[in-house]
Amino acid sequence: MGRHRNESFRTENTVSETTIKRCFRSSELRINATGGKETITGLAVPWNAPSEDLGGFREVFQRDAFDLSGEMFADIEHDHTRKLGRTGPGTLRFRSSPEGLRFEVDVPNTTVGRDALEEVRNGTLDAASIAFTDPVCEWRGPKNNLTRHISKATLQAVTLTSFPAYPQTAGTVTQRALEAYRSRTQHEDFQPGTDTLRRRLDLIERGIR
Repeated sequence: MGRHRNESFRTENTVSETTIKRCFRSSELRINATGGKETITGLAVPWNAPSEDLGGFREVFQRDAFDLSGEMFADIEHDHTRKLGRTGPGTLRFRSSPEGLRFEVDVPNTTVGRDALEEVRNGTLDAASIAFTDPVCEWRGPKNNLTRHISKATLQAVTLTSFPAYPQTAGTVTQRALEAYRSRTQHEDFQPGTDTLRRRLDLIERGIR
């Protein structure tokens, strides 16, 4: 008898050349002022919280999923010309909390920085979005209700945005992997095991046919 189709499987080192963006509503975007310096803080990513529908599946980040060892930056609306801070010089900082990954950025005294402060105050910027690569994940659940659980990923950036909470559909690579998984498990008499699915998804997300 074949394996039950709602078992999970893992893919490693996938989407290494593709930057994935996800957006979250953050009711905790705050401005703090100490010693003449203003910072913006917020929740970049909630842990273990299912996303909205991303185009046929949902997504969950497990606690401490992100590699924070590289250079990361904060900007506005994923516009690299509107940078607010970087981890290298210490103007952007991350810390893990029970709720999720939190960030704090020292707002520069520039036009971009002053505009960011004003737009957070008036509610124009009310969400945080992240950019990440190299997700290590497991697909779980039945074919019509899949959830992608991400246990590891490389964080590249956090951005302040006006987009609504986590509405973005998945990128082309992830969608292609999802469609391939569904098409290969649609028949009752063809239910490949975990290892087979893992290898197939890995090849698909790497662009190998």
